[in-house]
Amino acid sequence: MNNQPQQVCYDEDEIDLRELFRTIGKYKIFIIVFTLAVTLLAGAYAFLKQPVYEVRSNVRVGYIKDAKSGKKRLVDDIGTIVKTLKVVFRVDKEDKIKQEKFVSDVANIEASKKIKGFITIKTEGANNEVALTKNKEVVAYLQKMYEPKIKQYIVDKKAQIDELKNRINDIKNLNTESLKDQIEQKRGQIKKLQDKLSFYENVKILVLRKKIAFHKQKLKEYQASVDSLVRSGKKSKESTMQMIASIQMVNYQNLILNSQNKIEDYQTEIERIRTENIKAIELQIQQIQDSIKRLKYKLDVSLKNQIQLIKDKIAVLEYDITKQNVQNSVVVGEYIVKDKPAKPKKKLIIVVAFVTGLVLSIFLVFFIEFIKGFKEEEEGAPNQA
Repeated sequence: MNNQPQQVCYDEDEIDLRELFRTIGKYKIFIIVFTLAVTLLAGAYAFLKQPVYEVRSNVRVGYIKDAKSGKKRLVDDIGTIVKTLKVVFRVDKEDKIKQEKFVSDVANIEASKKIKGFITIKTEGANNEVALTKNKEVVAYLQKMYEPKIKQYIVDKKAQIDELKNRINDIKNLNTESLKDQIEQKRGQIKKLQDKLSFYENVKILVLRKKIAFHKQKLKEYQASVDSLVRSGKKSKESTMQMIASIQMVNYQNLILNSQNKIEDYQTEIERIRTENIKAIELQIQQIQDSIKRLKYKLDVSLKNQIQLIKDKIAVLEYDITKQNVQNSVVVGEYIVKDKPAKPKKKLIIVVAFVTGLVLSIFLVFFIEFIKGFKEEEEGAPNQA
């Protein structure tokens, strides 16, 4: 009992399958004509439709070196840049301005998924020239949009460089000259002190030595006179002569004592000049010479090091404004221009039209057969009644 309905079902399926091919064979001319008609219409559309040429460009978004991190950063968030360009150039279909005759259009702007900091611009045109011009227009707009920011960055860096160069000039013109003047003043002071030292050595001490020599000579003379009086007093027996000789000897002794005191005073004065005046002057000269050495070190070493540090800062700032650290948006490589139009895709349209026409024609055939069968059933029902 259960197997019979299943066998009937299989039989019906076999009948339906044969009927299917029989129906297709019956309407094969219609299917061929309909499919060819759809294919020809699609081909005519593909060949008559205005060709659209496509140009692509890969743009590296402008960047600026960050002062804090020292790393390059984009002039703006890449998502913001893409959205702005899409709004300006009406990339969205709903926002496009309808043209009586297609000339050029921005098809798409998107951030590169493979390379960070890049955007891809796709433009379309009636020919490659207008499509390329439109693409360059988008790139130029992007460059102009952030050009003030980049220029301001460069201007600020150049202002810092000029300020540092002025500091170098100030160091050279003001500090250097000031140090040289101080050194010359110190040398002038040493010259005056040396003149003063020479005065003590060649004048005062020399005069004192001459006085000492004079009194030593007098001492010899006084001693000779005393010796002469002693000898004459021994020879003379007169009391008067002896008294006169005695008085003269006292006078000579006073003169000798006075000369000896003078010599001692002069020697003490010479020693005082040497220990006090000359030593003090020599100490002042030594101190000034040490001061000159410090000034020379500052002039020859410290200022040069200071200037070199400033030059190093200038080199860093100059490096900051090179293309390695600041650059506006630029097309990397060349604009991608295809010789053949991107739209319409004729082969694809014809193949799709052929398949669509074939499927649609078969569907129509079965639909027609269904309608005919339905009418025959309605007409046969009253006759049976």
